[in-house]
Amino acid sequence: MPLLWYFIGVDSEITRSYLGTMTENNRRKKLHRYLQFAILANIAIGTIGIFGNLAIIDVICRYNNMKTIRLSTLDDIPLILQMFGHSRQIMRANGNTFQWPDGYPTAEMVRRDIDRFASHIIEEDGRPVGTFALVIGIDPTYLVIEQGAWKDDTLPYGTIHRLACMPGVKGIADCCFDYCKQQIGNLRADTHEANKILQHILDKHDFEYCGIIHIADGTPRRAYQWRIKI
Repeated sequence: MPLLWYFIGVDSEITRSYLGTMTENNRRKKLHRYLQFAILANIAIGTIGIFGNLAIIDVICRYNNMKTIRLSTLDDIPLILQMFGHSRQIMRANGNTFQWPDGYPTAEMVRRDIDRFASHIIEEDGRPVGTFALVIGIDPTYLVIEQGAWKDDTLPYGTIHRLACMPGVKGIADCCFDYCKQQIGNLRADTHEANKILQHILDKHDFEYCGIIHIADGTPRRAYQWRIKI
C-alpha cells in the first residue's frame, strides 16, 4: 500500500503518482481506507507515536485537500488567545454566558500545554485557523464522576480541551476530533450544560454521555467518552 511506504520513509512521490491516477471520489475513498488501516496498525504495534502521527495526518490532509495539524509554539500564543476570544463570542451569541469568562483560558495554560506537547494548531493553506489541546494522562477533575460512570475507567486516555477557531472557518471541530482519534483509542471531553454546540459535535463524533464532573473551580460539566471499536 503506497501510503504505508510513506510511513516507513520511502519517497512519497510514489504515493502522489499513484493517487494522481484516480478520480477525486476514488482518491478520497482510498485515502480513507489507508487511514483506517494506519490507525489500527499504530494501535497494534504502538511504535509510531505522536510525531509520526502528525506526519501521517499531514500527508493525508494535503492529498485530500483538508486542513493540516502541527504542534503549537510559544510564538502562536497571541493568535491562540485571539481564537479563544472569537470562540467566546460564539458561546455568548448562542446563549452560553457561563463558560470561558474574559481572560480564560489564560496564556499560562497555553504555555503549559505547549511544554507538554499538548497544544496544537490547525492550519488551512498554511494559515493558522484553529487550536486545541490533547492532554494524554489522568485528568484530576475526572477522578470523581456523578450521576453516571465512565464507559471505561481502566485504560489510558486523552482529554480534549481548549478547542477554538478563527472567524469564518468551518470544520475545525471535525479536524480536531478526527486527529485525536488517531492518537489514542480512548478519549474524554467535558462541556458546560449551556454549550449545545459542542454537545452536538460530541454526539456527532460518537462520544457517549457519562455523567457530571466538576472542574477546578467547582462548577459542573457534562462528561463524555469515546472508545475505538476494534
